[in-house]
Amino acid sequence: MHFLTDLYQFNHTLAFRTGATSGVGWSPPTDVYETEEAFVVTLELAGVDHEALQIRFLHDTLTLSGERSDPAKPASVRYAQLEINYGPFRKEIRFALPIERQAISARCREGLLKVVLPKAR
Repeated sequence: MHFLTDLYQFNHTLAFRTGATSGVGWSPPTDVYETEEAFVVTLELAGVDHEALQIRFLHDTLTLSGERSDPAKPASVRYAQLEINYGPFRKEIRFALPIERQAISARCREGLLKVVLPKAR
C-alpha cells in the first residue's frame, strides 16, 4: 500500500450563499482510509436526513451532498454557544486509483455514513 497522500486528493468545496445563489455552508468531519481491497470514507452526519443524501461517483471523484435542517426555535431564544452547523453540505473526494464503480456500497448508521469503494482489479 502507498501513503494515502499519494493515492487521492481531498477536494473540499466550500462556497457561501450570496443573494439568490445557494451555496454549500459546511463540511462534515470525514475519515478516509485504505485497505488492501478498498477505500473507506466515513462522514459524521448526525441530524442529516439520510433519505435526502446524494452519493455520486463520476470519473474518479466521489461526491456526497445533503442538508442538515435548522430546527425551529422560539423567537426569544438567546444563544450562549453555537457550534452545530446547519444547511447544505457538499464533499468531493478524488481518487487516483481506479474504483470498481458497480461494487460501491453505502450505509448510514448511528449518525455515520460509511461508503466503501472497492479498488478495480
